[in-house]
Amino acid sequence: MNNDNSRQNYDDEIDLRQLFKSLKERSRFIFGFTGVVTLLAIGYVLSLNASPTQYKVETSFLKPSQMSIIKLNQYSLINKTANTDNTANIVESVF
Repeated sequence: MNNDNSRQNYDDEIDLRQLFKSLKERSRFIFGFTGVVTLLAIGYVLSLNASPTQYKVETSFLKPSQMSIIKLNQYSLINKTANTDNTANIVESVF
């Protein structure tokens, strides 16, 4: 039984020498494949920059009504008795 257990442990081990040997044997393929994919990616990126897309952005602001300004001024944040919840409720009611 002990023999079977040690054989199983040996089968589970990874031989790092064999792994590095396999990587070294296939290094030409690995570097070649990486180089080809890199060249394809560079070509694709350069083809995108040939005709850059331009975007136009516009913004606008609405002027607040006089009534909403008056309501906010009535409940000024300078007032020491105002709390955060009350201020949030006031802002929600105005907008």
